[in-house]
Amino acid sequence: MFKSELKCTCGKNLSGLFRFDRSDDSRIFSSKKLPLVAFCPYQQPSDENYFEGEGTYLFEGAAIVNGIIERSESDSLGDTAEFSVDTNDSKDLIRPRYLLTSLRLNDQAFRKFQIPKLTPKHPCWIANAKIEIKSIETNHDAGTDNGGNFLLDYRVLDVGKYRDCKR
Repeated sequence: MFKSELKCTCGKNLSGLFRFDRSDDSRIFSSKKLPLVAFCPYQQPSDENYFEGEGTYLFEGAAIVNGIIERSESDSLGDTAEFSVDTNDSKDLIRPRYLLTSLRLNDQAFRKFQIPKLTPKHPCWIANAKIEIKSIETNHDAGTDNGGNFLLDYRVLDVGKYRDCKR
């Protein structure tokens, strides 16, 4: 999904080198389990290691996490599946933490997680799950549908019983 035409920065662990904006709390940190290994900016940096936040970030490694799998209908995206990592498991994995909430999944997730189909009576399904994350891509692209956090490579270890979402 990398769409950058500018030079990417790649390495074994780029943790702490980039930030979304000029505030220190927007600096991107990653753990040894899931290090930041590539960053591709969408525009030229205004100064060293500051890229106005827009770009693609790639985290790769192996981290076993608990969380929630949800399948629902979205006005803009249609029938979607998302995985949100439990707060306790994400605490030291990647910061800012919101990079691990609402990880978007591709259509294979419906099969991999064995998520029931949506119906008028059941417009949303949710279950506890445990997965091994191997790769996450974050597209920090303000104001477009391209933005978001994507779970690229993972292994499903356990899925609880599906239940209706309370909306």
